[in-house]
Formats: sequence, structure tokens, C-alpha cells
Amino acid sequence: FMTVPVGLLGMLGLVAGSILAIEFLDQRVKSTADLASMSRVKIMGSVPMAGEDPAATGKFETVFRDSDQSVIAESFRQIRTGLLKALDEGGHRSCLFVSGMPGAGSTSMVTNLGFACAGIERRVLLIDANFRRPSLHRHFGVDEGPGLGDVLIGEADLDDVIREVAPNLSLLTAGTPTHRVFERLNTQPMTSLLNQMASAYDLTFLDTAPAVVAGDAKALAQRCDSLVLVARAMVEKRGMVSRINNEFSDSPATKLGIILNGVRSAAGGYMKRNIRTSTAYHSSRGKGGSAAPAGSG
Repeated sequence: FMTVPVGLLGMLGLVAGSILAIEFLDQRVKSTADLASMSRVKIMGSVPMAGEDPAATGKFETVFRDSDQSVIAESFRQIRTGLLKALDEGGHRSCLFVSGMPGAGSTSMVTNLGFACAGIERRVLLIDANFRRPSLHRHFGVDEGPGLGDVLIGEADLDDVIREVAPNLSLLTAGTPTHRVFERLNTQPMTSLLNQMASAYDLTFLDTAPAVVAGDAKALAQRCDSLVLVARAMVEKRGMVSRINNEFSDSPATKLGIILNGVRSAAGGYMKRNIRTSTAYHSSRGKGGSAAPAGSG
């Protein structure tokens, strides 16, 4: 009579202890709750993993344009609200997007938030300041040069290399590979360029190399008005995110917060229910009668 209950209690305790040990040892950032437990970290929002949103089609870097009714697009709209509020309140025109590790998604944040802000009549310029592995030109189907690198060394005029890629959205590519000099990102011509763009555009978003592989982000943070950190869920650890966050605490650029990218939904959790509800809501438009009146729902 005693052996069976004691054995069951022992097994339950062992399982519970194992789960707690795994959670304690696993330092990966899984959700915004992990970021909220860190000191001096402001959360700007999160973006779900692309594969879990059935309405998100095409490239993730242009999902806001290609799948504007997806849950991911709505996530960018929510982030846009807080981002513009912070930028407007601080009088900031330039914003640097910084990732810690490669693949965190800073490029996707730049492109999709560029589309999102341009969609509400903000004049936006995207600058590819990632001289190591530039990619913005590929997502918009244009040549990589001439661009920023050519302008900084005096080989091209700024007005000649900026391309309009969508209504209210323009792009300055990284430039010709031989003209992309890393040190030029930390010079007065770069500051002059940003000041000049502040009078021509409402917003300037910059993409750059990850902070753990290059010092370009720290150099640009000395010349931009503000910056946003980008972390990828289930990849980056809390210790590294905290370290990157602290490294930019003393930069002249105002640190606006962190965006968590690629958040996975737990089975039956809030995000999964949100994705199902949103997909069903948008897919039912026009079915079973006329659309609901404007402002309803």
C-alpha cells in the first residue's frame, strides 16, 4: 500500500525537477516574457515565426507588402505605432536597426517597417549600411551599386544613387563592392549624409552588420538619432541580449527598445489562437453577404 504511492510521488517529483532544471539551464530567449525579466530592456513588440502564419506568403523581407492581411503584417503595424510615437516624441529622423547575431532579422525589420511607415504617408529612406553582407538591393530587385559606399568616398552624387522602390519609399544601396570602406561609416561625411536626408525624408532606417561580428553598428550609433535592437527567439540567449543592450547604453543614439523576431506559438497558447482567429477573420471577408460597415467589429 505504501510502495506504489511513494513510487508515483517520486516519479512526479523527478519529472517536475527535470522540467525545472531544463528551464533553468536553457537561457534562450523564447518570448517577450524572457525579455521582460531583464533589467533596462524596453520591449517594442514581437513578430511571429513566418512558417506559423498561413496567410504569410512570399519572402519574409517583403511580407508587409505581399501579405498585408497576415498576422505578421499586423505585428508590424503594432510595432509601427510604438516606433513612430517614440521617434516623433524624441524628434528623431534616423533609426539604426541592430541585430546581435547573424540571422536575427534586422534587415526584415527595416524593409517591413519601411513599407508600414510609407503606407501612412511617411516619406521613408532605407539605407543599406551593411558593408559586409548587403542584401537590401536583392529584396527590391536593384543593383547593389552605385550606392552609399560610392557616395562616402566621393565617387557618386547622393541624388543620383537613391532609388524609389515604392510609393513614399526610397532605397540607398550599400554600393559598389570595391568602394565599400568600413571606416567611412564612422566619418563626418556619414553624419552629413544623415543630416541631409533628415530634410528630405521623414524617416531614415539603416540596416547594418550584426554587433557580434563587426563594430559598424557601434560606429553608426554615434551618428544616428536612435536605434532599435533586434533579437531572434529560440536562438539568442538572455545573457548575450543583455550584453548587447548594455553596450549601446552609452551611445549618443537614443535606444528605443528591442523587437523579438521569430516567436514560436505554444500549443494552444495565446499567439496560436491569435493566428487562427485572424486568419479565419480575414478569410471570411465577403462570404455570406456584404462586408461589415466601416468602423464595425
